[in-house]
Amino acid sequence: MEPEKERLRPRVPKKRPSEEESETMPPEFRKEPEDHIQFETIRKNYAQETSIVLGFSFVIVGLLGFVIPYFLNFHLSYTNNIIHVVTGTLALWFGFDRNITAKRFCYIAGAFYAVLGLLGFVAGTPGIASVANPVEDRFLWRFIPEVLEFGTTDHAIHLLVGITFLLAAIMKFTVKVPKEGY
Repeated sequence: MEPEKERLRPRVPKKRPSEEESETMPPEFRKEPEDHIQFETIRKNYAQETSIVLGFSFVIVGLLGFVIPYFLNFHLSYTNNIIHVVTGTLALWFGFDRNITAKRFCYIAGAFYAVLGLLGFVAGTPGIASVANPVEDRFLWRFIPEVLEFGTTDHAIHLLVGITFLLAAIMKFTVKVPKEGY
């Protein structure tokens, strides 16, 4: 019944303030044409967004590793899971912080994971893992034997994550925002 009353009520056109009235209004309530607004271009990068997305991913994989140590053919040992949760928490911390700190984190984490992935392929030897996922692997790297071991899937993911972090720190885009004071 109420919507019907609203529909039947006569519509009164909204009154626009005249020029005299708008001059007496405080400046924050005056509507000025957008032609007079000056914009500035700000260069940003993808570091914050990437840190947040990968941070959540690291935390989820780290927590899932405690329950499913064979998740997606990774070698998710107890130590590896703790490292993932800590890395994810740091990525979230810096991702929600300022852009420059997220960018620095992306450079450091990107370099670390890219080198870790490359070292895994270089130092890896054929073998069977003794922790988490006991299957034969062509590039098994026993970083700390029976505690922290990485396989081919781990190396590929480390390389991908490292490259993603580095690209996020390097790539830039521009945003037009109104200048302050207008």
